[in-house]
Amino acid sequence: MADAVLPRVRSGIVPLVVALFFTWGFATVLNDTLIPKLKGLFELSYAEVMLTQFCFFLGYLFFSIPAGLLLSRVGYVRGIVVGLLTMGVGYLIFVPAALAGAYQGFLVALFVVAGGITIIQVAANPLIALLGSSETSHSRLNLAQAFNSLGTTVGPYAGAALILATGVSIPAAAKLSPAALAAYRQTDRAGSPASPASSCPCASSRACSAAFSSKGSRTSTQPAV
Repeated sequence: MADAVLPRVRSGIVPLVVALFFTWGFATVLNDTLIPKLKGLFELSYAEVMLTQFCFFLGYLFFSIPAGLLLSRVGYVRGIVVGLLTMGVGYLIFVPAALAGAYQGFLVALFVVAGGITIIQVAANPLIALLGSSETSHSRLNLAQAFNSLGTTVGPYAGAALILATGVSIPAAAKLSPAALAAYRQTDRAGSPASPASSCPCASSRACSAAFSSKGSRTSTQPAV
């Protein structure tokens, strides 16, 4: 009886493991849409903003060997659970990083997310090969990798719609005070289309209003190309 149920259980797990391949492919390429967004919000140089990719893939370096040791102790399925929980913790770190307007917080969050993805990858690749006969293991692995590629294809479109919808730069950033910049970054991360002038805590002051009005007048008088 148990021998008859086991193949059905294994076949039921296969779609879930394939979904993991899609998930980490989707999550990995979201970094590409974060780069221009963070560069605009924090006015970073190219070297500074590429720390996002550096910190993310640094997680692969630091978590790969510990992930293998973890799986040897807890197994593939529990290892995947640990990886998903680690990813969840990483994404939760984005919340205080966004509220504080701290670029370093985003780097820490990406490092932790990459750690979770690494654990999942180390567990999912051999697991998908074991979920069925050895003769068809290569077919299951190719199918899973195809969904991973699908995630890397869909991810940039979703990231552009969700992350880049409000643009990638701060209008008249040079004219804003640090408090106004922080306010604009918070409203922009919340998806609000509010302008920097309306987000500025000194928007009612004469200096701030003049800065935005002069910016608008220069923009409106530019000749059409």
